[in-house]
Amino acid sequence: HMSEYLSHLPNQFVNWGVVNGAKIPVSPTGQTINAMDPANWINYASAKASEFGEAFVLSGTDPWWFLDLDKCLDPATGQLSPEAYSIFNNFQGALYEVSQSGTGIHIIGKCNPAVFQMKKNRWDGWKEFYVQDRFIAFGSTGWQPIGGTWNPERDWTDDLLTILPDREFDPTAPLPDGRDPEWDGPEDDDVLIERM
Repeated sequence: HMSEYLSHLPNQFVNWGVVNGAKIPVSPTGQTINAMDPANWINYASAKASEFGEAFVLSGTDPWWFLDLDKCLDPATGQLSPEAYSIFNNFQGALYEVSQSGTGIHIIGKCNPAVFQMKKNRWDGWKEFYVQDRFIAFGSTGWQPIGGTWNPERDWTDDLLTILPDREFDPTAPLPDGRDPEWDGPEDDDVLIERM
């Protein structure tokens, strides 16, 4: 079932592993790679055959979008928070999976990526949205269609525009001092450089 769904995605797969607590893209043999370099992309079957996890790379040349809702799923009951369920329910026909942590969900579908340049990628501390320059580390539950039937050709652009907030970025304004309150990653520059 899952292979059938994912066969509609282009051959933009990589594998992923964990280094120093961070999910990083790797080759099927476990070598660290640059996920954004198309030379490193493989098909789904090759990624699945590896002992490492599968991941899909969003590029600027494909029509796929990715919505990541963190810390909204109760692993004991399988229940989504009311706000997460409301968002989830808007995407009947898109694909979803439970994230690797078991406490979030991933949703993927098609859109017109060009219209999202001035939309936020992260907001409310638990929502993330991407159309390019990101790799999606698959969880272990498999992808399922929301509502039971996948509609691979459905364009979700208008639906996404109703939930995505605008960036509050003025390119002419000076950069703010201090730490962005939405940043929950490491503070140390050396750690950040090592991760990059």
